[in-house]
Amino acid sequence: MSTPFFKSKIYIYIILAVASFVIYAQSLKYEYTFYDDVTLIQDNKDWFSDISNLPKLFTTSVFRNDAANDNFYRPVLMLSFFTDTQLGGENIFRVTNILLHMLCCIILFRLLLLFEINFQLSSVLAFLFCIHPLNVAAIAWLPGRNDSLLALLVSASFFFFVKFRQGNLFKHGAFAAAFYFAALFTKESALLFFPMFILYDFLYVKKYSFIYYASIIISIVIYFSARQSVIHHVENPPASFFISAMFNNLPAIFIYLGKMIFPFNLSTYPTIKDSTILYGIIVVVLILIAAYITFKKNYKTIFLFICWTIFSLAPVLIPSNDNIEMGLLEHRSYLSLMGFILLFATVINGIHQLNRFRIYALAVFTFAFIYFNLRHAQNYKSEFDFYSNAVATSPSSSFAHKGLGIYYQVQNKVIESKEQYNIALALNPSIKEVRNNLARLLMNDGSMPQAMSLLKQELSMNPNSYTACYNLASVYYQGNDFANAEVWYKKTLSINPTYIDAMNDYGALLASQKRIKEATMMFQQILVINPNYTQATENLRLLQTISTQQ
Repeated sequence: MSTPFFKSKIYIYIILAVASFVIYAQSLKYEYTFYDDVTLIQDNKDWFSDISNLPKLFTTSVFRNDAANDNFYRPVLMLSFFTDTQLGGENIFRVTNILLHMLCCIILFRLLLLFEINFQLSSVLAFLFCIHPLNVAAIAWLPGRNDSLLALLVSASFFFFVKFRQGNLFKHGAFAAAFYFAALFTKESALLFFPMFILYDFLYVKKYSFIYYASIIISIVIYFSARQSVIHHVENPPASFFISAMFNNLPAIFIYLGKMIFPFNLSTYPTIKDSTILYGIIVVVLILIAAYITFKKNYKTIFLFICWTIFSLAPVLIPSNDNIEMGLLEHRSYLSLMGFILLFATVINGIHQLNRFRIYALAVFTFAFIYFNLRHAQNYKSEFDFYSNAVATSPSSSFAHKGLGIYYQVQNKVIESKEQYNIALALNPSIKEVRNNLARLLMNDGSMPQAMSLLKQELSMNPNSYTACYNLASVYYQGNDFANAEVWYKKTLSINPTYIDAMNDYGALLASQKRIKEATMMFQQILVINPNYTQATENLRLLQTISTQQ
């Protein structure tokens, strides 16, 4: 007898696909949040549009316009943005985010079945993962795809690895190795998943696939070689900083775990100080109780998925910046949540007493998750919504106040901008670029001495800020101190040789000193970088007129 269609895998795939697009349809019209998305996508639009740049994706860092300070090598992520741009740009980016999420839901469903979770429970849990509010950031925020893409590749690798070890088919092993290789070039945290392959063999197979491990090690060596060729100049904080930070950040594990069952206190920029570990402790206790009372004492699988959950969360303990409080960004829990769903399924799969409550639990969780999902997604629809939520939910975050201050500054709301900047400095006197931004506001008011003081303070602790160097050059230029202005224009361009606003102003300074040949060369260099930079075109025309008159 054939299986009814509504009990088939295809039917569940369709449900997950429809649910993914329905619940995230509102994100298709969202604007940029100006937190990494503009830098990663909008600023690279012309570069991504040039098909000849395809090979360069593997020889450049993620933030290629700030390569001197970039420590991230993720060419597969960049390839995804490149492909979207080639296919249509703005309208494709968000569709791709939803598609990646849909595929992750499907692979999670297949993993649940692979580990002998019954069909009905597998379907329900895959659906709950699909609408889970903790996943919002990975879909509604464009750079969040880094973690959904990583999760897709890692979970697919693990799926095929298990199939390979169960049936020993070469094609499954090849698929597993290929997906893991791609995962490494998507995000460096894929490295932490390698022990899962060995752990699976230890728990289930009782013998080790050294040939497969060798292929993974070769992939890792290739990855590090490629990464080292691109990123070899960035200075990292000392090891003692990371060790201390990881210890201090241990509560983050409980904060993330708490949101997996109780997604109440969601935020666009959550921090440890403004979050609670209570829900996480409750979740750990509930899992332990459920593992104890389940009649299927499947402790091997429970241990396997505890490791998946924790290994995937381990990177959140490592800060990426030593001058602002660490943000516990919710998209970073995406892969870990998949492991938690597998753990949860393993635990409750053997508790028959829960059978009659499943329909009620499903209804409660479905409505609650949809409500929190739709509400939280609104916080990603614009720059203002993003940073307003960050300030409201993490009031002790200097980064959140800085971001909102930048938004107000761009909107020419000077009073509100200064207020946010001053709060940021009060919370964290070492935060970078805030003094620089305040100086820019003072320059607009004509308060040059105060602006100069702030800029010198900024550069004393942030000497590689090319915008601060440029602003200081502008202060000197407007004060007719051309000698110092030239020094700081040169300093600006030594840090960022393609900063065309500084090049244009420096060219104007050279022209004012009758250094026509040097000024002409500067404006011509600008037009090589950006042929549409009209100020350089106009300045060149003026220089040609002057030269003709002479």
